Amino acid sequence: MVIRVLAKNLRPDTVKAKEIMTAPLATIEPEATISDAARRMSRLDIRRLGVIYKGDLIGVISSKDILGVMPELIEIIQERSRIEGGAEEAEKRRGIAFRVLRPMRRLFGEPERKEWAVPL
Repeated sequence: MVIRVLAKNLRPDTVKAKEIMTAPLATIEPEATISDAARRMSRLDIRRLGVIYKGDLIGVISSKDILGVMPELIEIIQERSRIEGGAEEAEKRRGIAFRVLRPMRRLFGEPERKEWAVPL
């Protein structure tokens, strides 16, 4: 809104939604994984995707939604590593987690809560 309205010295109370909306709407199916959603957002350089089911918009997933579940996903990956294998296998899986985190951080920025941060 800042770029599309205020930077052009337009008055927000006179601008119609259709004049500043993003079109076409980037969408994803509800069965898609959050990894799919994150990749799509990154590729399209956007922060939100419409979720479409049978041609109807049923919701919106945002980068903030995905970032909110990242700490739990990291913990699951690390716990699985500890359970399934020795140090070498755990280290390999930890490397996979970091390869996932790097692009996520580029897309979403650093986590707000420092205890969630995993050093890269």
